[in-house]
Amino acid sequence: LQSKWVQAEKFNLVNSAVNDTLFFRAEYDDTKKENFQNNLNFYFTFDDEQRPIFGIQPSKIRYRDQLWNVNSSSQTRLIFNDIGYTLEPIVFSNDSSRLRFSVEKNIHQIINAKFENVKLSDLIPPNPTLSVDGVANGNFNIRNDTEGIGGVSLVQIDDFTMNQVAIGQAVLELTSNVPEQYGLSFITKSSDSVTSEIKGNIFYPTVNDASLDLTADFSSFPA
Repeated sequence: LQSKWVQAEKFNLVNSAVNDTLFFRAEYDDTKKENFQNNLNFYFTFDDEQRPIFGIQPSKIRYRDQLWNVNSSSQTRLIFNDIGYTLEPIVFSNDSSRLRFSVEKNIHQIINAKFENVKLSDLIPPNPTLSVDGVANGNFNIRNDTEGIGGVSLVQIDDFTMNQVAIGQAVLELTSNVPEQYGLSFITKSSDSVTSEIKGNIFYPTVNDASLDLTADFSSFPA
């Protein structure tokens, strides 16, 4: 398997059953890292209400030359019901970073992510025309239900670079100010001076009808 996201070979699937739970482990070698084997540990069972549950236990994977621990001190359950599913928080961590992610899709839809010293280059593959890097901290939260969209997101990126050009600091803010509309703000700063600014609204009545109304100022942008 070769892609910009994953390079893997020599897959093995090991499984065992204990009572009513099926445990299985996916093993594969990293084509770019000798003598390293990725291990993903899962299980499948049913709860007392006979809802199917897919679980992710402590695991180790290598992604973009970084060793990531998955749920190093916990486990994540993906629980299905008649109208959707809930993915409990899954945590990816290494020596300096921590990324926490959860999803709920039922009557309402909620996506939560928390960044703690996460390097963008550890997550985003390079692109021939655009490469970005920096250290992200903050929370990303969006919600969609019968009352409209909601959630507040605020992510700060320090040592932000684009195509190896130092930008400084970037701040992304997303706020649901009225139903079916998000307020968006993306600002870059250098030495406490604003170097670029994108502000406006994202209209989101439906997925197919989403639209943008933004203004941008790049008059002091260094790139």
